[in-house]
Amino acid sequence: MTTNEKIAALRAAAQAAGAHGILLMTSDPHSSEYLPTYYNSLPFFSGFTGENSTLVVTLTGSALWCDGRFYVQGDRQLAGTEIAVSYTHLTLPTN
Repeated sequence: MTTNEKIAALRAAAQAAGAHGILLMTSDPHSSEYLPTYYNSLPFFSGFTGENSTLVVTLTGSALWCDGRFYVQGDRQLAGTEIAVSYTHLTLPTN
């Protein structure tokens, strides 16, 4: 299966379950520093192998968020897929 076919399958599963989307994160139930491969489904579905990333698949689109360490890698690994890449950082309120 291609990445776009996997995303379409995720989208169909979400719709069949009555959900509006699916969130895939690079984390496990224990918030482990080193993620066991078993919990990391994001590379399978997206083809992106960088760390600390989040994939959102909705009924109308998909996007991956990762930090600045993965600009080049994200562009290369997701080229030709429907997944939009967003490189962001969090800004927390100071008050």
